[in-house]
Amino acid sequence: MKSKFLIWALVLFSSSCATNGSDDGYVIRGTIQGLSDGTILLQKAGAFLGYTYIQIDSMDLKDGSFMLTGKVDYPEMYYLRIADRNEVINVFLENSNITINTHIDNFSNSSVSGSTLHKELESFTKQLDQSPEREQSAFIESYIQENNSSEITPYLILKYLANSLELEELETLVSKLDKSFREMRYFEQLMDRIEVLRDVAIGQPAPDFTLLDTSGTPISLSSLNAKYLLIDFWASWCGPCRAENPNLVSLYSSFKNKGFEIIGVGLEFSRDNWLKAIRKDNLPWPNVSAVNAFSGPAASLYAVRQLPHNIIINSEGEIIEKNLHGDMLRAFLEKNLAHFN
Repeated sequence: MKSKFLIWALVLFSSSCATNGSDDGYVIRGTIQGLSDGTILLQKAGAFLGYTYIQIDSMDLKDGSFMLTGKVDYPEMYYLRIADRNEVINVFLENSNITINTHIDNFSNSSVSGSTLHKELESFTKQLDQSPEREQSAFIESYIQENNSSEITPYLILKYLANSLELEELETLVSKLDKSFREMRYFEQLMDRIEVLRDVAIGQPAPDFTLLDTSGTPISLSSLNAKYLLIDFWASWCGPCRAENPNLVSLYSSFKNKGFEIIGVGLEFSRDNWLKAIRKDNLPWPNVSAVNAFSGPAASLYAVRQLPHNIIINSEGEIIEKNLHGDMLRAFLEKNLAHFN
């Protein structure tokens, strides 16, 4: 009799664990006020945080409620959204029992409980928002260095710093992370970025690429000959890029006959908008685009994740400078090309 009781107790315990979240998996229970039916989607970021998403699970709402179960190998940022709507609930998902309460008209103020890491991320975000804008970068770096054993730290580096730090800075920051993170997807993405940055560091040969110009003709980087060639990564939707264009036009006019060339690489979502911007800004140099935003081959080769971004290559095909804009670019050209007729 005792053995039968023990067996039933184990069965009930196992059933309870299956719906209460543990090291064996997560349970997300949610209620969305103001919405009785619809489909809730669970997604995580693809290769680029905020640009692409991977579908993980989905469930039809029942009277505005849902429950999703599964297991994550490592904690990551996940996104809950209603199908055919843009609103998103961010959840730093770990294997635990998580409860979400929200209103269909106010996803930005959703209540998320049950995840220690999500609570930590909320605390970080609150402190960041309360910091003066000029001090936010320093706060982020300080927080990461002081919390290098936290499982949210690789995510914070990817989200806030990986796209702007130079190779040596990123290597130093990543080297201080807890060694147990090395199999995390975020850590692997950071290492992938470091590898690409090494390939396009100053002193390295510039990787070649071929893209179509405005007329549909293929143009290769290696086909352009100049003493100094500027690869200008820009986009029609990038305000700072468009603001810099008049300066580039002026410099091109002054130094083209002295050995200066530009190739514009448009990281575009729309071919029409790209062509209109070229005409409006009167850009006379070769312009190419894969019309694939940051996923295009040139952007991937040169580890471009934010705009504006540029690279200067010498006549030997070697990368010699990065991100010279405005007066700094003019000073470089005057120093190196002023004596050429």
